[in-house]
Amino acid sequence: MSMIGRNGNENGASNEASMVNERSEEIRQLVAKAGRGSREAASKLLSMYTPLIEASVSKFSSDTMSAQDREDLRQEAVSLFLRALTCYDGERYDVEFGLYAKVCISNGLSSAVRNMNRRHDKLTVLTESIDTSEDVHVDLLDGIVEQERLRTLSSTINSTLSELERKVWWLYVSGMSAKVIAEKLEKDEKSVSNAVYRIRQKLRTLLS
Repeated sequence: MSMIGRNGNENGASNEASMVNERSEEIRQLVAKAGRGSREAASKLLSMYTPLIEASVSKFSSDTMSAQDREDLRQEAVSLFLRALTCYDGERYDVEFGLYAKVCISNGLSSAVRNMNRRHDKLTVLTESIDTSEDVHVDLLDGIVEQERLRTLSSTINSTLSELERKVWWLYVSGMSAKVIAEKLEKDEKSVSNAVYRIRQKLRTLLS
């Protein structure tokens, strides 16, 4: 290879590395701004990571899913991304934000698909013609017992938490980020994050 050819390749590699570094720095700055509440930064990051979100949704989708299920999964992925953006701490986590977000989205969608399948299974049981076999009676009884257990747990949680904590908790478990909850309740984002921490401590003690 000629000297000119080698220099050209080296310059190309150097320019590519420089572009990667500049993009990484841009992402770090945007993540920091989004963490401080910048909607513009969060929106730009969401646009930049849309391919990652769509790829994650595609990975967990199946041919049997309805269009509504796919859309629900996509909305869940967006919510998980925004939550990862809120929780990410570059100094605490020894990974780039992109990898952190990918792991958070994958874990969250895996859980969402399991819940979706369980809901569909229960709906199938309730909508199919009633079979008088013993197995069906057992399945329906299990469903009633599970519903009663959830009602009892919900009642216990509501009686343990303060009014603000109850509002924060049910919004949080619905998939909202601390920032979105703060906007909805007209509270400071830090206060909401602290409330979530207190709630988790209370519930851990309650359920242990």
